[in-house]
Amino acid sequence: MQARFLFAGAALRGKQEEGNDENLEESRGVLQPEDEDGDTAGMLSKVAYNLEMDDVVIAWTTFAINPSVLEVYTATAGIAAEGDIASLSYRFSGNMPGYEDFNSQYTAEGFPNFGDEAQEWGAFAYDAAQIIIAAIDRADSANPSEIRDQIAATMNYRGVVGTYEGFDSQGDVIPQWAWLQRYQDGEWKVIWSGKIFLPIMLNNFGP
Repeated sequence: MQARFLFAGAALRGKQEEGNDENLEESRGVLQPEDEDGDTAGMLSKVAYNLEMDDVVIAWTTFAINPSVLEVYTATAGIAAEGDIASLSYRFSGNMPGYEDFNSQYTAEGFPNFGDEAQEWGAFAYDAAQIIIAAIDRADSANPSEIRDQIAATMNYRGVVGTYEGFDSQGDVIPQWAWLQRYQDGEWKVIWSGKIFLPIMLNNFGP
C-alpha cells in the first residue's frame, strides 16, 4: 500500500510540475482510482489536495453497492473530498437474471482476450448494443435523430442485466443500476454524469 501511495504522489507531482498554471488550466484531467477500499481512495484524494492539484477531478470507482463506503472515503480524505465524485452500482452478475446463460455463451466462444468470463461490464455492453440495434431496425433509417428517438422510446426491454423500463429525460436508463455522487458542502449528492464528464471530455479532446 505504501508503494501505491508513493507512486500516486510521484505521478501527481509530475503533472503538477508540467509547465505553468495556464497550461494546467487548459489540460484538466481526471484521476480515477479503482479500489473497493474507501480508505485507499480517500488517501489518494488527500495526496492530490496536499499537492494543490486543484485542476484534477477525483472520480472514484467504488465497485460497491453500499453507500456506506462513501463515509469511509470522506473520513480519510477530510476537506480534500470536497468536489470529489464516486460511482456506485447495485447490479452485480449474481443479480442479473440472464447472466448465467449469457456468460455460458460468451465463454464457449473462447475469446483470446478476457475470455474467462463476460463480467458485469460485458452484460451491460451487450444489452446496450441490443437496444441500439433494435432501435435502428425500428427506425429503418441511418438518421441519428430517428435512431435516438427510437432508443428513447424503448420500454420494458428484457436484457441480460434485467428489465429496462425506459429512459428518462436525461437519457439515463430506468431503473438506475449505476449512478454518480459528488461530495459538496459536507454531503454526498446524486448527480447527472453528463454535467460532470462531458465538459471535461470536450475540453481535453476538442479541436
